[in-house]
Amino acid sequence: MMFKNSFMEYKKYKQELLDAINNMPINTDDIQGSKNDKISRTDYFIPDAERPYFKIFKKIIEPVMQEMCKKLNSSHYDILYLWFQQYNHADTHAWHNHTGSQFANVFFVELEDSSLGTEFLDSKHNTTVKEGDLITFPAYLYHRSPVNLTNTRKTVISFNSSFSLFRINESQNNK
Repeated sequence: MMFKNSFMEYKKYKQELLDAINNMPINTDDIQGSKNDKISRTDYFIPDAERPYFKIFKKIIEPVMQEMCKKLNSSHYDILYLWFQQYNHADTHAWHNHTGSQFANVFFVELEDSSLGTEFLDSKHNTTVKEGDLITFPAYLYHRSPVNLTNTRKTVISFNSSFSLFRINESQNNK
């Protein structure tokens, strides 16, 4: 089960999001990961950091997350962890998955070339994305950010989410 959502009003928040992300204090020495990763900027390794961009981002995604609750017959969702990543020329993020959550999510803040969208090891999950798109997929799926061969920056906000408190209506209770 995979979801893709496009946000028509995204552009009015784009610069505010980027300003908040670009103002995040990042020590590039803290950027870890596998030896195959090259990520220019991320706050992933700063778990307790205040993330001012989250308030802006939440305004964008809240209606879609509520709609996903309905589709998944859930009463609410939780964002378990949230971070941004920026990829400049020659940057990449190797194959990985996300443990400890039901879904992984990638929101494309800056994406001038759709070939830089998230790739899945099982190519049947690959989908064309653009700026302002959010993809949500099972967290166990192996995926990566391909090598950025362009001279433009790619910025994403990623987060892990889970949906809980399964809603059962009375007719289902009586089965």
